[in-house]
Amino acid sequence: MAVGLLATGSIYSLFYTNWKTNIKIYAFILYGMGPKVHLLNLGARQLSVVDRAKIVRVIVKLSKIKNSTKYNGALLYRIFKQYLWREISKCYRTLHSHLITKAALINYGLNNEEDFSDLEKSFQNKQMFEQARRDIIMKLINLYTGRGVKLNTLKNKFATTMNVPPPKTNVGPTPTEPEEPTEDTGGEPEGYY
Repeated sequence: MAVGLLATGSIYSLFYTNWKTNIKIYAFILYGMGPKVHLLNLGARQLSVVDRAKIVRVIVKLSKIKNSTKYNGALLYRIFKQYLWREISKCYRTLHSHLITKAALINYGLNNEEDFSDLEKSFQNKQMFEQARRDIIMKLINLYTGRGVKLNTLKNKFATTMNVPPPKTNVGPTPTEPEEPTEDTGGEPEGYY
């Protein structure tokens, strides 16, 4: 199961089946369409705490720019390369999109919440989302950008199996049966515990 399109400028927690040194991937997406995904791995083991803080600072500054949602991956890469070339050389990754099996949107990054459809939000992996929310890097980014994904907006959108009732096959009108009297439940809605 490959993950769909990943939005440029957003931050995802990804699981890559062909990982070598970093099983934990917090991806700032530079280009998320096509056979390869270009990203900055904020969870790379090669980055020091200072390196991560510098990258977070640039992401926060970019998120404050009014038209940053229109930036493409090439422009974002040039911006990071201009100001943080050492740090980017440690965390720039290219992944095969068909080997990304799980994803969770953690931070809208440079985008707005309205840019994401309910379908895109429904592909969330709850376990990865919860794990990423506890990570200090993601806490910092969510705090300073103010664009972190809120759990209450995703509560009903996590990927689940759906139980759909079978369609009715009767074409004609159905006979009505008299209703049986029900007990008074004291004003509580049905199914209330």
